[in-house]
Amino acid sequence: MMLKVAIFCMTILVIKTSSGLISWQRQVMVETQHMPWLDFWPRPSLKVKCGGSKKYLPHGDLLLIGGDLAYPNPSAFTYERRLFCPFEYALQPPSSYKAEQIAINKPELPYGVTELKKYKGPQSFVIPGNHDWFDGLHTFMRYICHKSWLGGWFLPQKKSYFALQLPRGWWVFGLD
Repeated sequence: MMLKVAIFCMTILVIKTSSGLISWQRQVMVETQHMPWLDFWPRPSLKVKCGGSKKYLPHGDLLLIGGDLAYPNPSAFTYERRLFCPFEYALQPPSSYKAEQIAINKPELPYGVTELKKYKGPQSFVIPGNHDWFDGLHTFMRYICHKSWLGGWFLPQKKSYFALQLPRGWWVFGLD
């Protein structure tokens, strides 16, 4: 199946300076040619048109997802069809991934990786929203905290909250 795809997204950058924080946002349009849908996302970079110039954006290593993963209600259907399927189409999980597998001792590291700090692939962390709480986070825990992969993004998260130390003294706190 061939599709012409144009995706509009809002890019928000927060820049740390000696005088404080500066927030900047700009709408960009991702340009693509006619291509199979599955071939679009896994590329190492995207060509974007920003104003009058074209730029290449590298593939991200960290995906933060904030809230309402299971709209309108937290069920197996909404998590599997509305969350996991699109991410699996975008970036395939490793061949060892089994959708029905439950992670007992997270993080279950990919084959050949001995510790989390040595994993160099994309990772994802998720913050539940109010709709994820409708069942007391049971479905969120089953699908996010007890699975190892969201498509091709590794899910090392064990709880509904997290703290990530980023380079240059930055931290991300995911609080539900």
